[in-house]
Amino acid sequence: MVAASPEPASAQTPAVAFGGYRLDAWQTGSTTSALPANNVNFLAQSSDGYLWLATSAGMARFDGLRFQLITPASAPVLTGRLAYLVWPMEIAGRDTMWVATDRGMVPYANGEFGPGVTDTTFEGEAVQQLAVDGKGTVYGVTVRGSVFKLIAGRYVRIPLPGVPASDGYGIVADPDGTLWIAHDRAGLVRVHDGIITRFAKAEGIGDDHATTVFRARDGALWVGTRTGVVRYTDGAFTARTDFWGGLPTHPVYAAAETGDGAIWFATDGGGIVRVAKQKSGEYRASSFTQRDGLTDDRAIAILADRDGNVWVGTRLGLNRFHPVPFQALTTRDGLPASAMGAILLDESGKLWLAPVAGGLYSGRVVAGRAQLKTVAQAERGRVSTLARGEGGSVWAGWDRGGATNYTTSGAQRYVGAAEGVAPGSVFSIVDAPGGDLWIGTRGGLTRLAGLRSGRLSAKNFTTRDGLAENVAMRLWTHKPTDMWVGNAALSHIVGDSVKTYRVADGLAAPLITAIHTDTSGSIWVGTHGGPRACCMGSSLRFEARRDSSMNTSTRSRATGWGISGSPAHAGSRDFRSAISIPCLMPCWLGAIRSSAPRSLSERPMVYRDRISYSTPRPDLSARLMACFGSRWHGDSRLSTRREFHSTRSAPSSTSKR
Repeated sequence: MVAASPEPASAQTPAVAFGGYRLDAWQTGSTTSALPANNVNFLAQSSDGYLWLATSAGMARFDGLRFQLITPASAPVLTGRLAYLVWPMEIAGRDTMWVATDRGMVPYANGEFGPGVTDTTFEGEAVQQLAVDGKGTVYGVTVRGSVFKLIAGRYVRIPLPGVPASDGYGIVADPDGTLWIAHDRAGLVRVHDGIITRFAKAEGIGDDHATTVFRARDGALWVGTRTGVVRYTDGAFTARTDFWGGLPTHPVYAAAETGDGAIWFATDGGGIVRVAKQKSGEYRASSFTQRDGLTDDRAIAILADRDGNVWVGTRLGLNRFHPVPFQALTTRDGLPASAMGAILLDESGKLWLAPVAGGLYSGRVVAGRAQLKTVAQAERGRVSTLARGEGGSVWAGWDRGGATNYTTSGAQRYVGAAEGVAPGSVFSIVDAPGGDLWIGTRGGLTRLAGLRSGRLSAKNFTTRDGLAENVAMRLWTHKPTDMWVGNAALSHIVGDSVKTYRVADGLAAPLITAIHTDTSGSIWVGTHGGPRACCMGSSLRFEARRDSSMNTSTRSRATGWGISGSPAHAGSRDFRSAISIPCLMPCWLGAIRSSAPRSLSERPMVYRDRISYSTPRPDLSARLMACFGSRWHGDSRLSTRREFHSTRSAPSSTSKR
């Protein structure tokens, strides 16, 4: 039978970043994962879109939502130990995936397993890897180093005179039928028109023990060995010392190529190594290990699927590197700390960062690296919020109270209790167009007038003045004469008068999480019960906006923001007026269907807008933010910048052990 896990298989580890990728991982031992075993030996993607896994305990199929276990009852032809899966192949005009066991080979095409190859020539010799040439001929190499081609359902041995009998780990078939074999004792073996050529340590591969071989789209041949990897082009090998950053020094067991031309290597002990060609023509190598979030440093299998995802099988689970339209920055790229708090892009395009641990930094990102200078030391405390000020200046609110203004000339000015600012940590700051400075704190809301004229006066608003509570968490103004305040309710301040709106007045829930004005003049209010549109006019009324007036947006866990149409231009892609409403909890879009997946990128991480529910759920909150072409936001592990476009990488083949 084909057994499906009862619940969607969500990733079990926090998402982290590696270049332009987000990492998700699955392991056994949880109800959210149905992996037969953590030891994922081989990976493949069939033409119908499924991801296939061969593990030490059996075979599984993943549709992007659930794992399904393949048992002998559902596929009786799959007898023996599952050894290898390979994709793509063109066999007799059909897209076919071959499943190799120690008792033969079984084709999978059109959603079904076909009759297996029953030739006993290599019985007991597990097939290590398969390849196909330009004519569709299938070749294979076995665990004992035997090489064969498949003709009319029978194995035809290809003799290798002078090559010692030993493990064969990998094979590549060129379009003209030339074979390249990764051999445990003979290094790299080439078979062309019956002529055998050996490339070993003396010829430049650095090691007589070749563990994998991979042909890149640019024609280069990458050879993995027990001590690393070399590149073969124009009849010469290039060692790892010729690459900026260095290539892996651990045994390399598999390789894959993504749409951007980067080569990914699975190493035994060194995690994943990615080699990318720079604009200068040089190569840059970067690694990702268990310390960075990989389930294990012992990587065995790797696959680049048609959506641009990179799947990695290790001894301790399945990993997915999912491409995101972000430039991800970590401490590797110049950030002062891993955990970022407040983030702001000022009028000049300069980035301001306030780490959770304290301090304040500003600068720019150049060529993927953060070039920052220290504005305030961590000893001063933590910056709880950042806001733009007049004349290109920046305001920093402190968790210990008060706020500091940093001008473009380098001058600083602090306002606090002495100037009449309400006590407590600062949650929000608005430097209003009319010249007043508004500071929302834990102890109330302060309006400072005459800050720049020298005739300073302070007015504090609290519950005594009509606020729902003293904590002023959200502030928003779109005209000099008034201010909107969000906390346990929504308050509108005009002059010194305060009008507060609560659930009885139409709010969805008694907690305001965001306030925004769209291009039509409507005030959008995000609450724990969903968004409400506040329409201005002779009277104020709240409307619950549902899917009929806003696009449903999706968000990838911990990193992606969905974009929905603005209320004034429902369904539009005008990012200047769009509003994004990400949710905090995963919402699974129905039960698993028998149809094949269209993509393995988004289905396991689908999020649905809070507004799509008919019954409010208090555990889901929405934030409404204006979109101005790009957005910076912080995570506990990284800082990311999103541009509002996405690119898909072309599918590529991969080699496996």
